[in-house]
Amino acid sequence: MPVYLSDNFIKFPHGDFTAHRFDFCIEAHNFIVLFAEVITSDPEYHDYRSDEAGFKIPTRCCDVKFDRLENFESGNFYEPPSKSQCSRRLNFTDELAEALETIITLHHNVYRARAYLAVAETPKLKRFYDRVLQQSPHSNRHMM
Repeated sequence: MPVYLSDNFIKFPHGDFTAHRFDFCIEAHNFIVLFAEVITSDPEYHDYRSDEAGFKIPTRCCDVKFDRLENFESGNFYEPPSKSQCSRRLNFTDELAEALETIITLHHNVYRARAYLAVAETPKLKRFYDRVLQQSPHSNRHMM
């Protein structure tokens, strides 16, 4: 079962914007979720991101990223854990998906982003996103 370590979103500067952080864990696996507003004020960057998404991204949309806390702290983003550190529980990925849905919903309830974009940075993360998106949605969530 996910344990939500943050009570509220931790705000921090991200360029001209404020980004948000939320921490959680499943078993002994600590994770971090980051939300950053998609930059729409730079026409070239906005066009690039809109092409990547396949639609014109409106204002007030957020990129959402998550990773293991130790990867975030070390700068080795999306590095898989060693085999000895992997969870052996069959429902671990379901709990991870549940935690992400809960945190994204909470972020939406507080900040009212119009959409959330999540780009899979690794093939394994893409398979996870694909599997999660094939499930019936419990709320309005949008991931890419």
